[in-house]
Amino acid sequence: MSHRTAGCTTPHRGAGFTFFELLMVGSIVFVLLGGIMLALSHVGTQVWNRTEVQQVSLDSVQRALDRMSEDLRQASQTGLGCAAGTLTLTPAVGGGGQIRYSRAANGQLSRLQGGVTVVVASGLTAFTPTCSAEGNAGLTRLALTAQATGPGGLVSAQTLSTHVWVQSP
Repeated sequence: MSHRTAGCTTPHRGAGFTFFELLMVGSIVFVLLGGIMLALSHVGTQVWNRTEVQQVSLDSVQRALDRMSEDLRQASQTGLGCAAGTLTLTPAVGGGGQIRYSRAANGQLSRLQGGVTVVVASGLTAFTPTCSAEGNAGLTRLALTAQATGPGGLVSAQTLSTHVWVQSP
């Protein structure tokens, strides 16, 4: 004999998930991954901007140091003068007259020779030339600090320095 209960059927639910449940979980995962990607993208953009600002600042300072170093290598110790924010030198050969590097209040480093002024770098916050003492005659130390402002007010400061031997008279 078989026992049957009339009208009482309960659906048997297996170990699987319904389509709606899978759709909800997929949507939540998608939103979470989207938020993470957005945050990573924002951080990546900030790093890129900061690096770009630093590179521009560094390039400007390096070009200025290279130019001054080249002039110093061709200068004579007798015409060398260092003061706060100013470097004065006289080429040992070739003439052309005295060369004067100076940093203006607006942050520009200028090179003046023969009445012609050329801006060598801009955005400088400091220019510190130091002429040698008695023991190291002919050694000149140059230090440039530049500050650049990038997108969103991002500020980057770079300091480069070098030592250059100047010829004896």
